[in-house]
Amino acid sequence: MSVDTELFRVAMSKLPTGVTVVTTRGHDRHELMTASAVLSVSLEPALLLVSVAETARWLPTVLRHGRFAVNFLSNEHENLALWCADPARHERPDLVPDYDVALSDEGLLLLPDALAAIECRVVDDHAAGDHRLVIGEVERLHVTGSVAKPLVFFDRAFTTTAGRPARLREIVAS
Repeated sequence: MSVDTELFRVAMSKLPTGVTVVTTRGHDRHELMTASAVLSVSLEPALLLVSVAETARWLPTVLRHGRFAVNFLSNEHENLALWCADPARHERPDLVPDYDVALSDEGLLLLPDALAAIECRVVDDHAAGDHRLVIGEVERLHVTGSVAKPLVFFDRAFTTTAGRPARLREIVAS
């Protein structure tokens, strides 16, 4: 059965997802990419999955390098998310507009003001249609004390969350 690709895209846009910037290191440059298809796979061992288009320039670089970082963005990172999603970023890979960056011990770009950053070692990858699922074992975690709201992608636009309702906080706390 064939599914209408555009209708599938519209349907999936109704599922809010967190926005991240994934980074890896090539021979002579960093590769950055906005990704919203990121999820935890396992706690023991700690595994994380990033779904990447087969055509993404980031993909062959991460498979060669074998390491990547996932930076969880706050609502203050919208311009960075837009820049990392724009193919024009390849012309100026050294420019990360208006954001401080740090290098991890493995040479990966980290955003010190991200909500969290996770460094991974690639342990597997699987073809899945026009994408590749890259699975990384978590090696290092960086969690900030930021009170900023997460950047969310919903209905083909960036937004943020309003926070948990008081009733939910009461249920969770008990």
